[in-house]
Amino acid sequence: LVVPDIVLDTVPTGHVRVLVVERGAILPDRRVRLGQAFGEARAEAWVDETGTATIEDVAAGFYTIAFGRPFDRFQVFRTEALFRLRPGERVLDANLFSMRTAYDERRRGNNLIVFDRDSGGAVAEAGIVLDAEPERGFAGRTLESGTLFAGVSPESEATAVADTARDGTRVLSAFTAVRTLAHRLELPVRIAARARTGAFDRHGLVAATVTGATQGGGREARATLPLAYRDWFERVMLDDDSSGGRVPLASLPGTGQVIDFRIGVPLPRGHVSVAETRVDGGRTLLAGAFVAFDQKPVEGSVLPLSGALVPADVAFTTSAVGTDPRLLGSMVADWGTEGASGTIADVARGTVDVTLEPAYEAWRLMLPALDGPFAGGRHHVCLRGVNTTGGVTVEQRQAITFTTRDTALYAPLLEVPVVASPVPDEVVDPNGFTVNFTAPAGATFLVLELASDVAGERREWAALLPASATSFRFRLLPSQVPQVLVPGRTWQLSLTAFRVARGPLLEQPEPEPYKSILANYVSIGPGDLGVDALARVAFTVHTP
Repeated sequence: LVVPDIVLDTVPTGHVRVLVVERGAILPDRRVRLGQAFGEARAEAWVDETGTATIEDVAAGFYTIAFGRPFDRFQVFRTEALFRLRPGERVLDANLFSMRTAYDERRRGNNLIVFDRDSGGAVAEAGIVLDAEPERGFAGRTLESGTLFAGVSPESEATAVADTARDGTRVLSAFTAVRTLAHRLELPVRIAARARTGAFDRHGLVAATVTGATQGGGREARATLPLAYRDWFERVMLDDDSSGGRVPLASLPGTGQVIDFRIGVPLPRGHVSVAETRVDGGRTLLAGAFVAFDQKPVEGSVLPLSGALVPADVAFTTSAVGTDPRLLGSMVADWGTEGASGTIADVARGTVDVTLEPAYEAWRLMLPALDGPFAGGRHHVCLRGVNTTGGVTVEQRQAITFTTRDTALYAPLLEVPVVASPVPDEVVDPNGFTVNFTAPAGATFLVLELASDVAGERREWAALLPASATSFRFRLLPSQVPQVLVPGRTWQLSLTAFRVARGPLLEQPEPEPYKSILANYVSIGPGDLGVDALARVAFTVHTP
């Protein structure tokens, strides 16, 4: 037997040890994400009760950390750090201080910060374009901190462009902020990053015995890190499962009334849940659930756990007003439940029993009662529906929080936006074309996206717009950056409307919260900025 040479892709690595402090006190229960400025690595860790997190074996290079949360209608707590892990440096200690600052910087000119949309890290050498006309407006390229300082007219637009390639895959990504009212502009792009090998998280084992199951029901077990609201929101509303650890979903065999299983729990602690389902009229529905919060198994050991399923037999209601008629037969719901620690267990996806009650213009959702094992907590639900007809996909999602059985507030769903032109399957000009649209009433901001995938290459362009916008032009860019638009491609065009319906942004003295959204779109994110609903329309167009 002749074994060929094995080539290992190796880079200098080290450990990063992070301490997070806010107003002189440790800040636990935060996800810390690292992104290397040139895409060499991505990593994340969970800050434990001591305020520390250790991220092991990350590639040497420049890294950034950026996250925050609203404090009140005037200020946010924001944590930003740039540091360098040098080759041969075994452990780097990074002390992060969360500072209270205004939503937007008050300075002359603009601070444009380009982030990797997948890791949250800053992106170096991204091109910045500050004008809407071809061959004009190239302002320069970002530094290792992902920043570029430039002057942008308040009613203009700023575009970041990143062209990266790795392991045979090219990603060409652009992001435009329209009506650049803010002095701080956060611009997310996608980059081709080094693939993570092994995908291993330190963990301990839990051996669980759960009683109260019914014979023949489906059973699924989940174990995640404790999810902050932002993390849960991004998982169910934005389809981003990057947070929570990499423990796979476990389908549990057996048909008896007792469920025995083992599952890994990511360190330093995690939530373990079991969801039992039943089949009714062709639908798979949640029948009962068991949740154990804050399990702390020791690495290399097995922690015993026992409990009982709680039936999902209590009706919670939320408004059905605004539901698109095309989605009446497709509505499902995801469910996460919040414990005493203020973090969330992601329990069930798409299996909550959702029924329309026309007489009350309400959706009825069947969940466990907020007593017994769930006493003092809160249920978080993502109500969603999607339907494709005639090549057009429409979708609505809404995040709802129940603190008691009767606390559902009147919150109509956000109606689906309308794209007037182009129309589905239209052939558009590869040298540039305009999208004309109408935002639904109640929308706060819009995201227009154009994307095309072929073997080994992805091209995408997203634009962040105020709800008052009615058009956007995908166009030729200056020669200093690559062109996103090319002929001979099929593109997915989508328009998503977002509504901010809660939180301090609604109390700001600004006439609209769009300025604060521009300045915090990545570091704080839509969930913590108060978004509760989105609606989307999507279809394909072609460039000849």
